[in-house]
Amino acid sequence: MTPREKYGHEVTDDVIIHELGHAIAGHEIGIVEGGIELCDPATGEVARAHYSTNGTTARKRIVRGLAGAYTQTRVNPKALPEGLSEQILRGSIFINYAAEIDSGSVPQLVKEAGLYGDWERIVSEARETAQEIDAIISELRSAHQDLALIYDNRRIEQKVSHAKRDFQMWLDQHDEDVPFMERLFYPIGRLSAVLEQEKDG
Repeated sequence: MTPREKYGHEVTDDVIIHELGHAIAGHEIGIVEGGIELCDPATGEVARAHYSTNGTTARKRIVRGLAGAYTQTRVNPKALPEGLSEQILRGSIFINYAAEIDSGSVPQLVKEAGLYGDWERIVSEARETAQEIDAIISELRSAHQDLALIYDNRRIEQKVSHAKRDFQMWLDQHDEDVPFMERLFYPIGRLSAVLEQEKDG
């Protein structure tokens, strides 16, 4: 049985790219990644890139949290609702939605894009570092700038492209252990191997 057969639901390129964005950015800033789980869509989440918070900082967790949508936008700007992609790329999303950040609500456009969970996590992390709304937004924008630098300097888009191909190969690879797995993960070992090849290249 293949992981795709075991899962039984569609796994779109956008989902793969989004989760790889989290995982690869996290890896690049020294976060211990734990593989990408395919979830039951009935829970409202198709996939989740797991990681360890041990030894991390709020800034690193924000950078990693931003990386999913940022990667989606860089690879396929049309994947997200019109008007949201440019805000994510520029980092202006935090200024534009300052009122929602201050009130603890989630902007409608962010909900429509399926980024509810990411938004809540990064805003929560930013609130750990600051109390005043201006300082919270400053922290979010600084994390966005960090991500943009990492993305360009470490060829994240290229790494995501290669890892996406490997993810798709894994989905259709027969594995006798798959029927017995309670939770289905794209293994971190495979992703690490792809990133090692990129390093060697």
